[in-house]
Amino acid sequence: MTTVLKNLLKTSLSQKLMLLASSVSVSVLTAGWTAAAIATPIEQSNWNTGLEQPIISQALTTEEGADRLVRQGKSAYRRGAYQASRQYWQQAADIFQEADDLAQVATMLNQIATSYRAAEQYAESLDYYQQSLEIARRIDDSQRRAIALDGIGITNALQHQYEASQVALEESLTINRSLGNQKEEAKNLLHLSILYSQQQEDLVALSYHTDSLAIARETNDLESEFQILISYRPTFQDEKEYELALAYAQRSVVIVSQLDSPIAIFQALEKLGDAYTNLQQYEAAIEAYQYSLKTDRHFDNEGDRANIFERIGAAYTKLGEYSNAIDSYQKSLQVRKSTNKGEAQTLLLIGSVYSDMGAYEQAIDLYNKSLKAVHSSESSSNEPNTEAQALMLLGTAFGETGDYTEAISYYEKSAARWQPSQKKKVLYPLQKTLDQAQELALSAVLESAFDDFFDSDDSPSDGLDVETAKELIDLLERGLAIYEATGVEADFTDSRSEAGDGADSQKTDSVTTTVGKRSVVQPLFRLYWEIGDFDRAMSFLAKDSAIREKETASSFSLLDLLNIELTQVFFSFSDYELNAPITALIENDTEAAAELSLLNIFRRKGRLLEGLIRYSQRYLFQADSAARELALELVETDTMLSNLYFDSVSSPLDDSYAAREAALTARASEIKEELQAIDSSAATLEEFLAEDSTEQLELTSTKSISRLIPENAAVVELVTYQPFRPFEIFDGLSDPRYAAYVLTRNGDIRAVDLGEVETINQQVGRYRNALKSRAANINDISRRLDELIMAPVRPLVGDKTHLLISPDDQLNVIPFDALVSEQDKYLIESYQVSYLASSRDLMSFGTSQPSQQPPVIIANPDYGSSAADIAMESDNNRRAIATNSLRFSALPGTATEAEAISTLLPDAKLLTQQQATESNLKQIDSPSILHIATHGFFLPDTVSAASDGSRSGLGASFSVVDTALGTVESNLLPIEIATEEALLRSGLALAGVNGRSSGGDRITEDGIFTALEAANLDLQGTQLVVLSACETGVGTISDEDGVYGLRRAFAIAGAESQLMSLWQVDDLGTSELMQLYYQNLIEKKQGRSEALRNAQLALLETGTYQHPYYWSSFIFSGNWRPL
Repeated sequence: MTTVLKNLLKTSLSQKLMLLASSVSVSVLTAGWTAAAIATPIEQSNWNTGLEQPIISQALTTEEGADRLVRQGKSAYRRGAYQASRQYWQQAADIFQEADDLAQVATMLNQIATSYRAAEQYAESLDYYQQSLEIARRIDDSQRRAIALDGIGITNALQHQYEASQVALEESLTINRSLGNQKEEAKNLLHLSILYSQQQEDLVALSYHTDSLAIARETNDLESEFQILISYRPTFQDEKEYELALAYAQRSVVIVSQLDSPIAIFQALEKLGDAYTNLQQYEAAIEAYQYSLKTDRHFDNEGDRANIFERIGAAYTKLGEYSNAIDSYQKSLQVRKSTNKGEAQTLLLIGSVYSDMGAYEQAIDLYNKSLKAVHSSESSSNEPNTEAQALMLLGTAFGETGDYTEAISYYEKSAARWQPSQKKKVLYPLQKTLDQAQELALSAVLESAFDDFFDSDDSPSDGLDVETAKELIDLLERGLAIYEATGVEADFTDSRSEAGDGADSQKTDSVTTTVGKRSVVQPLFRLYWEIGDFDRAMSFLAKDSAIREKETASSFSLLDLLNIELTQVFFSFSDYELNAPITALIENDTEAAAELSLLNIFRRKGRLLEGLIRYSQRYLFQADSAARELALELVETDTMLSNLYFDSVSSPLDDSYAAREAALTARASEIKEELQAIDSSAATLEEFLAEDSTEQLELTSTKSISRLIPENAAVVELVTYQPFRPFEIFDGLSDPRYAAYVLTRNGDIRAVDLGEVETINQQVGRYRNALKSRAANINDISRRLDELIMAPVRPLVGDKTHLLISPDDQLNVIPFDALVSEQDKYLIESYQVSYLASSRDLMSFGTSQPSQQPPVIIANPDYGSSAADIAMESDNNRRAIATNSLRFSALPGTATEAEAISTLLPDAKLLTQQQATESNLKQIDSPSILHIATHGFFLPDTVSAASDGSRSGLGASFSVVDTALGTVESNLLPIEIATEEALLRSGLALAGVNGRSSGGDRITEDGIFTALEAANLDLQGTQLVVLSACETGVGTISDEDGVYGLRRAFAIAGAESQLMSLWQVDDLGTSELMQLYYQNLIEKKQGRSEALRNAQLALLETGTYQHPYYWSSFIFSGNWRPL
């Protein structure tokens, strides 16, 4: 169940609960209740506390005598005199048996069973319920059968026999509903609530509890309402629920004044004290608990008396009144000793107080006494978990004293004693102790690191000494063995008692704690690295990464991606998983480091894009009409946001713009939350994911990729990393570097460090500038970049002729084809180059859906009035561009291009002139090919310049500078711009754009088709998207996640492959390139990437277009195979 759905269900249930509780406060106020107010009548009462004198034997044979025994049994039960109640009811059963009144016999057996259950004698309770059930079935009495089944159900639930409990309770509920017996139905629902609560199905439990309470209120059944109210436990442990619990407790006090039951009064005051404790109103809690003690003299209540003393002790502990706490616990201990039940647990509570005081020696002594009490023959069978708890607390105490070895020994013993389902309890204190041991050892290292950083002396710190490291390794490996014994793999967060070590009565204040195997294997990896054992270091890092991979795959399988930036932060927390194995490989060249480093690159690179694609696909599986309407509204919201963005550039930004932008963004988030909350939507998504290969989400070996590489090809993964040092606090200041990995079909992994990112990116800027400005010295500049990034890679590639390149950072937006080798040959002359967002893309090739319509060609749009006489203005602020600069002139080359292509694609749908609207583009449904020839643009924060005869209506998106002067920064793409804004910076111009009217039904389209809008297209089954326009392949750079722009948007929409441009392209040259491309693709049946290469080689051989500006501006990304 998703977080959004949980919150939605939680909200609706909370509203329902508050509605039911709305009368509580009124009742409470009018009743003038206080704990003291009901204490006086209790003290003045004359309830009989023992078994009444036996009635005369003659009466025992009469119906009147049996009825009297039944009443006496009920009276004894209400006083808590369970043994006496059973004696009365057994005598009554004997009389009814003699009279052959089997219906009444069944009733008495049920009552006896209930009394055993109240006394926690569950085996005897079940036996009597079964006897009652057999009689009810024999006499075909549905009502009594339902009662017996309910008893069997709740008793099984209390013994954690959940399946048997559910079967019995649901059968009982069905019977009671068929009989219209609402009182028993309310009881069924309450017991189902308890069942699901024990299984930690809190939302389901809360729903049953709410429905149960509603029925009790509706039928004015005070006794049932009381039982339901005192059974309420806050589910989400927040302030509102604690206040509701207090209101319920107060209401129960009002009700109990109308019931002839001292034990009910005790329970009401006990719950009142618990409610105050949860609200941290400890003085009020103590007062309520103390008044509850005044009722116990009216019934056999020694166990409850001890529990109340312990609750009082817990409250005093929270107040810091340790002396009073110990005194209260000692009173409980006296009771426990007299009943020979629970002594060991109370000793633990007293020890916990001394532990809170820092008196660990006294605490350890008490914990050892608790162990002795557990081992005594009289009590050990009744306290199966107390020994494990005592051992765990001994571990905690020794950890606090700094004796970590002894502490781990006790945790090992504790883990061995806990029941399997409860073993993970030991992980909380274990992790705390391990953290303390590490902090102590590393504090000196961190202090030294700070001293070195601020000291003028450049000598490095000594780091962690080997002996200390080995001691920590021993502790952590023993801790890891405990984790493995619990079966816990991934990190998990749980709410638990802050003390976490006392009886249930002490579990009042809760905190949220996260533990997991990664918290042990991660420091083990660092420690082994520190002592130079890189094989072991890689072994533990592999375990760490595998756990992270499972968590990531799981989160992406239910991805809502409401905040992409937060998801990016999630990945940044594990940068060491990428940096460490790369560093290990570069410095030590081990097989383990090679496998792990490349595997982690595969796991991370492009992962967010994959999640976005899968999230986009879920909309295609909406069966619910409301979900489809919400999905449509989301598309329209993105359209309005896009329109707003470009409407605003004509005037200065004001408060109105910000308010409208915030409103649209907020609504988009709301829609996504509503979509997540629709049950049918969640169900269809789960079905879709179940059909999809799990391997698509979770990677466990690089072989998953290598086996998909063609024999003649090599994957070239380019990645940025920072050199890793395990205990250098300022390691993040290391200069980032590029590395290249080469993987072939046989699984061989080769890698090389390419150098500092800054140095290479400087040359990338010069290269882009030279290409776009058609510089005469382009080959010299290209050669220098080739020496940096491809010359080191070529020896690793060997005889492979097809390079599947997955770039990173600024390398995403350069044409590798135009690099010049040491033989003065362009790369395109030796290799076929195809681009991948990530090598993970190989896993999805061949699994796409069939297209839904023939090819669609959109070209030569009628933009409206001519823009020839409009001055192109620009400003350093992209939003300061005047509206009249966002006007576009005709592109005659696109008309020729479309005509030529349409002859090769005779079944294509051709949209030109006034038909080439934004509205028509948005209505396409998964065409096999989508070709768009028009103006394209990308808006960075730089001054732009126009170029005649180009397909960029806004002019070039980067400044054109003299290559000799070479301003590099103007030719590098922006990095880490907010995602939504990045998708608004890229777009295409369509018909009617100059008049801001491009069709539309419910919303008028403005003719500026942004990447944000493109992401909402349905292109599942579209094999190829060709963006024959300017700068369709550029955007903002996201670390490890590629380019945010049209390239990303069409991938999210589902396109299997894309042909796109990297800079302002020539209209006529592009038209010629596209015609050659389609001839190769359609007529010659060449692969999608191969067809581009051959078209580019043809242009290269011409005199007119031999400069790389013309032929290398387009790159191919995605599935390279033939259509």
